[in-house]
Amino acid sequence: MAPRPPLFSRRQLNLIIFVTAAVIALLSVPTSPWPEFQRSVLRQVPLSYSTASAQPPELRLSFALPQQTLLPADAAELLQLLLEQRLAQTASAFKSNLHRDRLTLTITATSPALLALALPQLAPLLRQPFEPEALIQVIKQHRAQQHLDRNQPSPLQSADDWLQEQLPPSKNQKPNNLTDAAITQLQQQLFNRTQLRLSLTGSELEPITAALSAALEQFGPIQSDPEQPNEKQSDQEHPSPNNTRATTQRPSAIDLSPVAGLQPLAGRQSPLFPQAVLLSRLLEALTPEATLRLYSGSQTSWLVWLNPLQTSSHWLEEQITQIQQRLAAMKDWELERAGDDLLDQLEQRLEEPGVIAEQLEVIAFYQLPLDYLPQFEATIAGLTRAEIRQQLLGLLQPERFSYPPTLATRLNNAASKP
Repeated sequence: MAPRPPLFSRRQLNLIIFVTAAVIALLSVPTSPWPEFQRSVLRQVPLSYSTASAQPPELRLSFALPQQTLLPADAAELLQLLLEQRLAQTASAFKSNLHRDRLTLTITATSPALLALALPQLAPLLRQPFEPEALIQVIKQHRAQQHLDRNQPSPLQSADDWLQEQLPPSKNQKPNNLTDAAITQLQQQLFNRTQLRLSLTGSELEPITAALSAALEQFGPIQSDPEQPNEKQSDQEHPSPNNTRATTQRPSAIDLSPVAGLQPLAGRQSPLFPQAVLLSRLLEALTPEATLRLYSGSQTSWLVWLNPLQTSSHWLEEQITQIQQRLAAMKDWELERAGDDLLDQLEQRLEEPGVIAEQLEVIAFYQLPLDYLPQFEATIAGLTRAEIRQQLLGLLQPERFSYPPTLATRLNNAASKP
């Protein structure tokens, strides 16, 4: 019986081997998990955009609020409430969000054409003055709520008030009296091109940018000497860690007992911000008795230590030694895993709907580098175990904290004055 001929010739086998090797090589090339962002200028307003998102188009307009510490001012909260009431009367998908340093308007649509059709409404929605009756109504409701909360003030609100008291008078942006004029003035200051940063995601952006350019003309010209968003702050604008026991000039009966301490850390525009995020997570893991919250800003972030069961005004100072001992007992692999977990969570979140637009808004508002996400990854990945441990020990020093006065401290200070 004659032998069967081979299924492939030598030339065919060589070709198959070559193609297989090429496919393996292509599959082995690492791909970046980070989307590509781009930046341009539209009517003198910075526009950051991405065509990497498969989601429906989304436009975000971020308006920079006056300098804040932890929380936005009451006038900003009421302005956003009035804006939400106005947006609810439109047929377009407008939504506003109030952050500690900005008010963001988000516009979504099922197609670029529909989003473009909504843009002519922007200026009237944002810049048209609110009716005096509406202003008076929200102020009355706010004051009624303040009256109900007067015996149980928010710990964060109390800490924010204390931080505001430390600012020079020229930098303290929170008015003593909330009036309809204060809200109207904030509306005029806020909704203009000077305070604006734009971010846009979608697969087809030209119809949107053309309509957006026309809409921006209605916001007036750029101011010649504006208070720029994210203006760099001097070190003297925040309480100095070396003067943490300084009492306020006007004692007030505000119970700050759940706020154990505050720490100023690097802001988003600092190359040290990735470390601030990682260190805050590690400190929270090392201190299960407390809740830690990181409030980020352009130049300065605040790490707030909350302890609802705090029994002593010096609770945090008494805990520092114990936290240092826990850090000494922490294994090196635990420090490494904390960084890996942080990056894994960020990569996983980018796959969720709307997260690319969310990250792009942050990059746009703070005018961060377009490759900020891979830079963030490289910074975290480049930290050694010794560097992480050393930076944590540096933070765990009593002089690195600000200790807001508790209710008892304030009342004692007030009683001791002639």
